[in-house]
Amino acid sequence: MPAPNTYSFSQLVGQWTAAAQAKASALLDFTVGSTLLALAEACAGVALWLQALVLNLLAVTRAATSQGTDLDSWMADFGLTRLPAVKSVGALTAARLNSSTRAVVPIGFQAGTTDGTQTVTVTLDTSNPHYSAPDNGYVLPISTASISVPAQNTTGGAVGNVQANTVTVMLSSISGVDTINNPAAFTGGLDAESAPAFRVRFVLYLQSLNTANVAAVEYAITSVQQEIRYVIVEDLTYPALVARANYFFVVIDDGSGHPSQGLIDAVTAAITIIRGCGVQFGVFGPTVVTANLAMTIKVASGYDATTVQTNVETALSSYTQALQLGSTQLAITRLISAANAVAGCEYVVDNTTTINGVNSDLALTTFNRVLPGTITVTPT
Repeated sequence: MPAPNTYSFSQLVGQWTAAAQAKASALLDFTVGSTLLALAEACAGVALWLQALVLNLLAVTRAATSQGTDLDSWMADFGLTRLPAVKSVGALTAARLNSSTRAVVPIGFQAGTTDGTQTVTVTLDTSNPHYSAPDNGYVLPISTASISVPAQNTTGGAVGNVQANTVTVMLSSISGVDTINNPAAFTGGLDAESAPAFRVRFVLYLQSLNTANVAAVEYAITSVQQEIRYVIVEDLTYPALVARANYFFVVIDDGSGHPSQGLIDAVTAAITIIRGCGVQFGVFGPTVVTANLAMTIKVASGYDATTVQTNVETALSSYTQALQLGSTQLAITRLISAANAVAGCEYVVDNTTTINGVNSDLALTTFNRVLPGTITVTPT
């Protein structure tokens, strides 16, 4: 729709006076304080109000210009609603001073930040090596000082993306566990779907109508939850990549590297509704690749070596965590750049940066999600 012609207050007054003067046989008085100028300004004020009503009406009658509840009601005519806020996810380290006994971190255990604004809950991950179904939790065996367990923020939104080492308050006691902490930031928290993203998804919806094409599959995936990363591959099996007609697979990630079975089932159900008759498919989580990082740094004069070491380790973890599904490599040069950006790191010692013990880039496939493992930074 072309932009409508609009006029300012002074333009409306000018047009009114010009029209009046053109019809008069003699000059009219439009000086400040005159009756005719007051009348012109009054008419211009009413015209501005009517113009605003027209502009507002034009805005709310189109998805491209509607905002807020007007956009929601517009989309509701097509059965579409905004995606809700997403809860951030991360990992907690449960540790203890005395490891002479067995301890269990139960599913549903909650911990919070020191300021009391954020609460996270331990979640179920059957692939975690410490998970025990009979115990309904994660086990710290005898002689094990600490374990890592998955957790999710209890409330949705970007505010839940708490920084590393801030979730340190145990909201209930666990026998045999002394401390709780998040060595890496909680990530993936998103506010409710924005208007631009809503409009983009509406276009996918229109493209998906009456067809079981790739756009239809993309719409089904993106309608389950915000910011799902995905890869769609046709006519090949996963993970062997063997040719198979009338089959496709989808690899998804919610930002954690370990999408829950509930999310995988939800995406599967959404795709099932739109898939073509006779077409088979599978939905899978990514293949996680652990990157154990090590480097030696030179600490600049005047900086505390321990603080710089911790900050560099955090920077390396954050960069690695930020690589999403579809990344092709974890590059040594990028890790060095992340370290050099930390205040107090004068430089990274040559040829000391390794990934899984090797001084070379870590190659990734389209279906890999790399996550940081142990990070060892040695200050000099």
